[in-house]
Amino acid sequence: MANDLKSLDRERRKVIHQSVWFGLVLLLAIGIIVFILFIYLDMIAAPLVICLALLAYCWALIVERLAKKYHKDYQDNVLKKLVEFVDKDLSYHPSGGIPEYFFKQSVLFRRIHNRYEGKNLVCGKIDALPITSSHLRAKRNNVEGWGISIFVGLMFIVEFNKPVAGKTVVIPKMEIQESSFLSFPLRMMEKWHDCDPIIKTDHCEFEKHYVTHGNSVKSTRSLLRPEVLQAILDFTIKQQRNLFLSFLDSKMYVAISDSDPFSTGLFSNPLDFKPIQRYFEYLSFCIRLNNIVHSDVSSNIQTH
Repeated sequence: MANDLKSLDRERRKVIHQSVWFGLVLLLAIGIIVFILFIYLDMIAAPLVICLALLAYCWALIVERLAKKYHKDYQDNVLKKLVEFVDKDLSYHPSGGIPEYFFKQSVLFRRIHNRYEGKNLVCGKIDALPITSSHLRAKRNNVEGWGISIFVGLMFIVEFNKPVAGKTVVIPKMEIQESSFLSFPLRMMEKWHDCDPIIKTDHCEFEKHYVTHGNSVKSTRSLLRPEVLQAILDFTIKQQRNLFLSFLDSKMYVAISDSDPFSTGLFSNPLDFKPIQRYFEYLSFCIRLNNIVHSDVSSNIQTH
């Protein structure tokens, strides 16, 4: 893979070099056109604005076309290999995403959305544990065109062996505080978890960061034992990210607010693995959380 990375870095530098040259050529061409208009037509302001806009548009199209092959090579030669290295039963699909149905089914986000996008899907099994993840973007646009971001980040879905009795939802307190600043009509459109009662845990530090809702006190407390709560808290402190968690039917849903660790720009060094390392840390946390829950869950899970 080292050779692939070096080759990709050379390709990236080549694309940047070509983009700069195309930009300079376009800028020179626009300058000549503006100069001619100024000399012969004695007009400069309007044509200059139009020409600059045209320059920016053409340059963006050229850069996008030049970078397309680089991005595909990075996905095929680096990301796919890294994912398959973790477990041969995992597969990576750049254009795939978690279906919107599961995003809604997770009941993690109270605000109604009308725009949804998923990409960089990873799915399969790790040590026979079915797991799916992708980067998601959900927002709500109104008729005027401005929008509210509902969620931008990674979602992980881990399959349980048996259905979980009841519903358990853990959301950051910050999410609730932010909702209080919305106008009354917007709050009326929210999908609140308050239909399920708040269930207090015995972990004081956890209560400072999170609120737990559920429709079965017994089931919620059997799932959110002190070891699980501490693992969530440790993750929050280490990563400094908002974490959303729910247990519903036979699935554990984990959503983490973050930028897309799989995306790479022309000015990002392909030898820098910090973003993708962050993704694997999230993945490891989900597997660890599942193992902690399952360590004593057999005596607390009820089948339907």
